[in-house]
Order: sequence, then structure tokens, then C-alpha cells
Amino acid sequence: MVDLHFSNVRGESVVFSKYVLQTHDNYLYIEPHKNSITKKIDPLDDIDTLIMDVIDTSQVIIGCKSYMTFLSRIADANIVYEKNFWKYPDFFADREHPEATAIINAITLFVEKYGLPDWELEKDTKAILPLEYSIYSAPFQDENDSAEYMKTFLTTKIALGEAITYPVCSLTLFFLNFLNIFTVNRTSKLKRVEHCRLYFRNEPEHEPELEAIAIGLFPSILLAFIVFTSGLHKAVHTCKHCGKHFITTDARSEYCSAKCRASYNTAQTRKRQKRRQQELRS
Repeated sequence: MVDLHFSNVRGESVVFSKYVLQTHDNYLYIEPHKNSITKKIDPLDDIDTLIMDVIDTSQVIIGCKSYMTFLSRIADANIVYEKNFWKYPDFFADREHPEATAIINAITLFVEKYGLPDWELEKDTKAILPLEYSIYSAPFQDENDSAEYMKTFLTTKIALGEAITYPVCSLTLFFLNFLNIFTVNRTSKLKRVEHCRLYFRNEPEHEPELEAIAIGLFPSILLAFIVFTSGLHKAVHTCKHCGKHFITTDARSEYCSAKCRASYNTAQTRKRQKRRQQELRS
């Protein structure tokens, strides 16, 4: 692996003082309050915290079984594209649904801290389903009304193109996509880092320096992960005992803590003892 050493890394994201939920054409969006003020932040001030905040938000989404089942039903060969949402009623239209509430709250907390990504016309947010849900996925069927729902989707995206807004349903794919990149990485395709600038400084009597600046939330998170893995040599692992994600510099690490390691070993010992007792009885 190429070992990247940046003398400086920086991200840029705009955060508003207040965000609200608004419905446009029966779909729920999160957007800044009209009277809110803005400030620029650097999401890469604390890379480890940024990575874990993305993961924690993603885990809330994955923990909502009804919503994940809904995603599996609208998926196209294990991949959910945001345009797929516009063929069905919005899951988040009923804000009183316990899972909708949990996801909205988690996303809102993240957005209040880091801001919104850009909802770009030419981009189709997408995410690969976790393996436990991908088995329920069926090929996406284009029916007679396919042109109508695509027309609605594109018209809405064009109409809101100048606004700072993002549909909640599409934001869930934003987080699930990053969770896949951070943990499983089930695709080996090259990922293009857009809106990221590299600067090379070469002065007499000084070692050459490489700086990176990412403009926007999505590029900032991707740059954070690049630095996280290839510069800081860290990785996100899943604890073998409790299932929580944790950051480690040891590729062999399987547990988030010594307590989880001891608990796992104790549980395995008890299982073996129980199995021996059953074998003796039989």
C-alpha cells in the first residue's frame, strides 16, 4: 500500500445554526431554517471522531429492521439507488413511526454537527445492502409507470437544485455507502475523490510537502478515510463479542476491549462444556 504522508489535511463544510424538516411533493427533506446563520467548519479537525460519527449514524439506520426490509424490497440487484425511492410512498412521511423517528434524530444530530452534503443533479446516491438484507433483494422491475416516477424524481431534483436541501431517504444511503467503504468494502472499483485539491510545496532547504484540502462534506469524509487508513494506518473493525465497531491500528484485533475478549472466551468455554455434557448424556 502506498503510504501517504500529508503535511496538512483540511476539509471545508458549511453548518447552519438550525435545521428543519420540510415536505416537498410528499417526500421529507432536511434543510436549513430560513433565519439560520452559517459558519464554516473543518470536519477533519478530529478524523477518528468523524469516522465514528458516520458509523454510529449508519448503525442506527441498520438497526431499524422495518426500514432495512423496505430498502431490500426496492433494491436493484442488492443496490439501492435514490431514484428507486420515488416509485414508492416515502417511508419518512409518517414521522411518528418509531424507526422513522430514530433515523431522523440520528441524521439531524450529524447534520447539525457537520452540515449537509451537496445534493447534485448528476449524482445518484446509492448503497449496497448489508448481506443479511441483500438475500431479500429482487431485480428492479421497470413497469409502465417507470417514466412517470423518473420524471417526478428528476423534476424535483432540478427544482431544488439551487436550494440547500437533501431528502432524508437519500441521506440514509449516504451513510450506508460510507459504512460499506469503512468496514466491508464489497467493491474493488476505484473511487474518484472529487472536489479535493492536492498542493505540492517544494522549497530550497526544505523537504517537499503534500497538502490536501477537500471542499464539501462528502469529499471531506472520503479524504478523512484516506488519511485514516493510508497515513495513520488505522482500520475499523467489528467486535467479535458485542458487535460494536471500533478503531484499531492492529489488523489482528478482534475485540473492542479486554472486557469483551474475556466475556467472549468465557462464553465459548461455557458452550464447549455444555456440548460435552450433552454428548455424555447421549
